[in-house]
Amino acid sequence: MINVTINDIEFTTEKELPILKYNNYNVSDFIEFSDGVGVIVAILRTKNDYVFRVLDSNGDVKLINLSSIQKLYDEKDTDRARSKNGSYVQKEDKIEISEGIYKSRTGVVKHIFNSRILFVTCNGVTENNSTITIEAKKVYKSGSDNTSRFIKNVKQVQEIPNPKDKKLM
Repeated sequence: MINVTINDIEFTTEKELPILKYNNYNVSDFIEFSDGVGVIVAILRTKNDYVFRVLDSNGDVKLINLSSIQKLYDEKDTDRARSKNGSYVQKEDKIEISEGIYKSRTGVVKHIFNSRILFVTCNGVTENNSTITIEAKKVYKSGSDNTSRFIKNVKQVQEIPNPKDKKLM
């Protein structure tokens, strides 16, 4: 039997640094792999090699090997998706989430897939390198005119013309 006392415990601040790049792939890269597309949220060291922790377009996290990565996803600067109120969101746009478990949170669009799925760095999310996937129809673009969603039943006020402005016939 082995006895351990409180005096045997040592506190340490040593910590393994995160791996941010392996074989030309970086954390946050948008990739195509054998089962679809996703964002690399972590690179992990195994006993003999490295594996990539990937958040896919369905919101699932997968561990994949380097051999399963086909290439970086071919993104275009013009990629965009339609938000809940019909405005377009693009990469680097700030958004507010209107539905689901992340409702009322804000984030920044990092990648867009099929003009429908957004990969967002979301404030207050600690897992998956703060990255989530969400359908574009469940977000509003921050800073856009979102007021249309609140004024459905408000009647428009008509301006009353000034009688002095009448043109003489």
